[in-house]
Amino acid sequence: MSLMEMNRTYNDEILYRDTIMQKIHNNVKITGDERIWLVTHSLYNQQFDFIAYNSIIESIEPNKWYSLKIQIDSIAYNERIIPIVSVPAAKGKIVTDFEVKDINGKTNPQKTVKMIGVEFGHNSTEAKIDYYSNLGLVAVAYECDYYDEKQHLHMRQSSGTGHTDFAIIREVVNENTIRYRCKSPSSTSFDALVFSISFIEQSI
Repeated sequence: MSLMEMNRTYNDEILYRDTIMQKIHNNVKITGDERIWLVTHSLYNQQFDFIAYNSIIESIEPNKWYSLKIQIDSIAYNERIIPIVSVPAAKGKIVTDFEVKDINGKTNPQKTVKMIGVEFGHNSTEAKIDYYSNLGLVAVAYECDYYDEKQHLHMRQSSGTGHTDFAIIREVVNENTIRYRCKSPSSTSFDALVFSISFIEQSI
């Protein structure tokens, strides 16, 4: 895709998302297709003079199992900050070989999940998950703790909420691997969390 085509897609998607969100703001019921569109397309952060995201939708082959290798490249942030991978529109599943906990910190007894925030220990910088999508899509975002100066509260939030203080720069490493540079909500640095995901199709 050329830069001109990329910019056209970028501008068209921003305009279409704004149209749908305006309907919601005006209490106008949106269609099922519009609802699906919102969760199956990247969410752009428009606060920059370059392409940045709040959440990114990656494309893979539909109805095939993939191994996703999530690698922490660096962290320059003192609070909790983690990558998040989820299944757009819940059309698929994630399987792990490690313990998964729910939002309350309790072990999730289910064998599959639709979203996972990958926690890393002090000596751990890599994790692998098995991933299946009926639509051939993978959603990538990040979550972190921060202090909200306006509300005077310690917060935990995902970049996927669309908060403009959160942003991601996407870098192609090779045909299988993408690097994500994540911004601290309290600074302009995109080095708060840098992680890579390799998308490897399983030969089953």
